[in-house]
Amino acid sequence: MKITNTAWGIVGSRLLGRPFYSRVHVTYRCNYRCQMCAVCGSRDRYAELPAAALATVAERLWALGARHVVLTGGEPFLRRDLPEIVRAFAGHRFSIRIQTNGGPQLTRDALAAVAEAGARDLS
Repeated sequence: MKITNTAWGIVGSRLLGRPFYSRVHVTYRCNYRCQMCAVCGSRDRYAELPAAALATVAERLWALGARHVVLTGGEPFLRRDLPEIVRAFAGHRFSIRIQTNGGPQLTRDALAAVAEAGARDLS
């Protein structure tokens, strides 16, 4: 799926002016306060979209031509409904990468749940 998405993403991007990939901030919460990160100052200003709203985002991004998505934050694994969010994007056949800080919230169970939901890349 990733190779196919990449091929179609490049074709759509180059020939049709469509987006190749998208970064979706699923939360601004984070369990760290890194100096280089702008999220720390944003976490109280933005509410999290419910998983159902993010499913609509997935549908619309797919319709626009995006084929890869990076789920980021803050720290995505702080959301208990992250597997549900991943399933929403996987249901549209996105190649999904989750960007994490790798902290204590990143348990084997959490990884297994997002992998089962359709995530294949972690950074």
